Amino acid sequence: MPPADGTLLAWDLGEDPLTDASGHGRTPRVVGPAPVVAEGPTGSAQSLGPTTYVASEPFALGHLYQASFAGEFRIDAGVSSYRRLFDAQPVGQDADGILIDLTPSNAVRVITAGVGTTTPVQVPTGRWFDLVVTIGEDGAITVFVDGDARSGGTIAGFDAIAGCRTRPFHVGANQGGGEVQRGAVDRVAVFGRALTADEVATWQALAFDADEPGPDVTVAAQARCLAGRAYVAVRATNADDVALDVTLETPYGSRTAAGVAPGAAAYQSFAVRAASVDAGSATVTATVPDGGPASVHDVAFEARTC
Repeated sequence: MPPADGTLLAWDLGEDPLTDASGHGRTPRVVGPAPVVAEGPTGSAQSLGPTTYVASEPFALGHLYQASFAGEFRIDAGVSSYRRLFDAQPVGQDADGILIDLTPSNAVRVITAGVGTTTPVQVPTGRWFDLVVTIGEDGAITVFVDGDARSGGTIAGFDAIAGCRTRPFHVGANQGGGEVQRGAVDRVAVFGRALTADEVATWQALAFDADEPGPDVTVAAQARCLAGRAYVAVRATNADDVALDVTLETPYGSRTAAGVAPGAAAYQSFAVRAASVDAGSATVTATVPDGGPASVHDVAFEARTC
């Protein structure tokens, strides 16, 4: 699973093809017929409603003691119903995951940790605006609209967002595809920390331009003996929550394993073709098949005589 305080997902929903700029492979897809429109901060955005929203493949958001949810939205006027902005919560299960939506009066509401908190902050309609909702370790909600910070109240008894169960992450609809938002969305991102005011002002750069860490793998290398001959054994365990392509490289050969599942390992014992091996190092490179940054690890092994 990605580091809890990093960028958990980053989507530019007007681009083609859709990708996850966080590097964690949480690629979005559009559900429904509404088109991409030539508007929004980047010049292209995804329409939302009446049956169109955005969803990822299932993943675990994580046990988050603080978090930030950011997006660029245009909300249609004249809609008097509850409509989702962000959703990672089963319908009717307030203690599991989190949802952020708009009330019929366009006030921002947060439901998580078994508590629903309607903030006093109303978003504008009929124009593009920048929205960031942060949740601190004490449950304090801050809502930023176009950079203007306002208190959203405090989540009573807050401990953490319990997001360890696997489910799709939705933008613009609940987990059942209902309570669909009307309007459009451009870029969105989720961070595993409460952004500061300075970070809120540049959240797009944090999510899309910063050098993001590559996939999470655990690596080990060891010199071994078998029948009087030396070998170098290299193992890389996928500690991320998506399948990875893993390459193991040593001075004595290399191997690439495609689609290594979360929790599984790529392994190879490389023959030195001698009775001893000098101390050295192996290189492990892990990538998400759909793209994103790679993680490269150099792991040392000791000399051994068999």
